[in-house]
Amino acid sequence: SENEDMLTITDLKAKGLNGVSLNLKRGEIIGISGLAGSGQQELLQQIYGARKKQKEGIELNGSIAYVSGDRATEGVFQFWNIKNNILVANLDRVKGKLLIDSGKANASAQEWYDKLKFRAEGIESNIMSLSGGNQQKVVLAKWLVGDVKIMILDEPTAGLDPRGRESILQNIRDYQAAQHAAVVMVSHSMEEIASNVDRLLVMNHGQNVMNGTPAEVFSHAEELVEMGLAIPKMTQLFLALKRRGVPVDTSVFSVEQARQALRPLLKGGRGVC
Repeated sequence: SENEDMLTITDLKAKGLNGVSLNLKRGEIIGISGLAGSGQQELLQQIYGARKKQKEGIELNGSIAYVSGDRATEGVFQFWNIKNNILVANLDRVKGKLLIDSGKANASAQEWYDKLKFRAEGIESNIMSLSGGNQQKVVLAKWLVGDVKIMILDEPTAGLDPRGRESILQNIRDYQAAQHAAVVMVSHSMEEIASNVDRLLVMNHGQNVMNGTPAEVFSHAEELVEMGLAIPKMTQLFLALKRRGVPVDTSVFSVEQARQALRPLLKGGRGVC
């Protein structure tokens, strides 16, 4: 059901973490942001580690995948082709009675090659011939083949150009919608994360100090700036207006939201609450 708990963390204390709590529902996307060293990566490592060994304070309900933006050391085998990189974590799905069933292997790799809309010559293309964005698609596909229920994403768009970032984010949204998967995504970019999550957690000194919808979190723009965080451009604009005495709400973070919020002011209205 939609209210099914896929991940529950209660007062988690570990290295770099000081009493973190969160709850992730089926089909929900939670974003985690904060300054480097605030505990985001440590939290993801604790969650993923709980798949093999039960950890106090962490309850998992379903298969889990960990996708890193560090493609060079954690993501791909650089001398392999797309097909082998995709299937390396899913050999049980394509094996025959004794050996790998080449037909199943090719079909499975081709399915995800098509779904993620790779820009390459085909599934036999070597990883090193691909752009950073297409290499990241390989990392993503490797785990999606397994029909995971919980996706843990650590800076999944790191080092990508705008086109590559949006392509990867669309792949994630498509999978989440199709499988009703639960997603936890860490990103240093609040601009990026705001438009792609249902809820946003802000971490500081190993604690989650804010937890709410993006609009609820950005309504505390002053506090976020005081923490040293880079809030979205539209939120920056509305914070500047508010500081000048204009009656606006800093919960705005998109161009469309800004347009709607400013319309009463531009028409000579009483402003935006």
